[in-house]
Amino acid sequence: MQIHTCPNGLRIIHETPLSKLPITSIQIFCDVGSIYEHDGIRGASHYIEHMCFKGTKKIPVAKDIFLEYDKIGASFNANTEKQYTRYIAKTQDKYTHNCISIMADMLLNSTFPKKEFGKEEKVVIEENIKNSDDSQSTLAEISDAQIYAGSSYAYAIDTLDYHQKSRQFKYDDIVEYYHAFYRPDRMVLSIVSNLSFATILKIVNKTDFGSKTLDKSCISEKYAISATIPNQTDIQYKLVSRPHLNTTHLVISFRICNWADTDRFALNILKNILSGSMSSRMFMLLREDNGLTYTSQAFTVYYKHSGELTLYAEVDKNKIIANGEKMGVLPLLIHMLNKLCEDGITGAELTLAKTSIQNNKLMHFENNAVSANHNGLELLLQTDSTKEIISYRKIYDTYYAGISVAKINRVIKKYLRKMAMNVCMIGNQLPSLKNVKRECEKFMM
Repeated sequence: MQIHTCPNGLRIIHETPLSKLPITSIQIFCDVGSIYEHDGIRGASHYIEHMCFKGTKKIPVAKDIFLEYDKIGASFNANTEKQYTRYIAKTQDKYTHNCISIMADMLLNSTFPKKEFGKEEKVVIEENIKNSDDSQSTLAEISDAQIYAGSSYAYAIDTLDYHQKSRQFKYDDIVEYYHAFYRPDRMVLSIVSNLSFATILKIVNKTDFGSKTLDKSCISEKYAISATIPNQTDIQYKLVSRPHLNTTHLVISFRICNWADTDRFALNILKNILSGSMSSRMFMLLREDNGLTYTSQAFTVYYKHSGELTLYAEVDKNKIIANGEKMGVLPLLIHMLNKLCEDGITGAELTLAKTSIQNNKLMHFENNAVSANHNGLELLLQTDSTKEIISYRKIYDTYYAGISVAKINRVIKKYLRKMAMNVCMIGNQLPSLKNVKRECEKFMM
């Protein structure tokens, strides 16, 4: 793995893959996402991702951008997150120059044609309409607003609310936002390729990524993020009625560490123990032992300033609190959390989780895109520039292999606490807040 910073601030990270296939994965991370937006431009980061496909100085027509990728058989996509926007390409080695050149032109020279401006917002609205029908997506937005309340992380990446007539984007505001963030010194170019690092540098230097001069102007303070998340003092609750739903969606979330904290690797093992396999605690408890759910899982999310461990379940609206004479999903999960805090995990669970994580990472070694994503994120989100970037293929041996039962039990007691707990539900005919609180208050920590 090699890292280089260009005179204009663009950072390049390159890794040679294990596979000898002539395939290059290219991922460009722009340090711009919904956390930088204020009330006048909510959704701008996602919208700009769309507009970067609408024409450049060199390729003024959107269709011709798509044709350039189609002619070489390259795959291309993009996504916007809270902390970054990512552009992804995969191509044959011999077309790497083509891809990087087009991506540089798109990201640095987009013209934002006015005739496309209003039309593309309609496309974005259609995407948000689709997402609004996704109960998990809606729940995630509601839950984030609760977990990260008071900070920039509380706001959705994009939502229909951002596109009401009274809040439609102003052309000049979006263009200003684009120029403030789409600059080489706010970008990471992550490449996994059998092409040599020297070859990649030559390619980059022949494109706008290498030749674009650094704009010395500072980013306006109006885009500054609010990173401090006020401390909770007790469990937070949010119950939202959705009359059209046949099932109830429930999450129990805990605020945890940020991206830079090595506790995240122990928390990832804990997540695996909770729902990483068909013998995991949540699967056995909710599905096998009680027949209550078809879908349940635990997942972790890490940002630069905070993170979350979330337990999710989708269940019959009549089985949240009780299942006949037996406990329903919510009290079962609270009971499981209490047992976890009281007794910790077992050595057998740790061994099983480690094996699962190791095998999962091993199977990803053949996928260059996984390594390109890992490398780019590590470089973009690092808080200590002197710290070595660990390759994806070395992550298990470096961070997971040495984790003990005692370490997992320490992070359980550190993070699974009432003052870090959030409970959120959406569905039809929800249980009363009083009954939800009664069950959640049984959590001992």
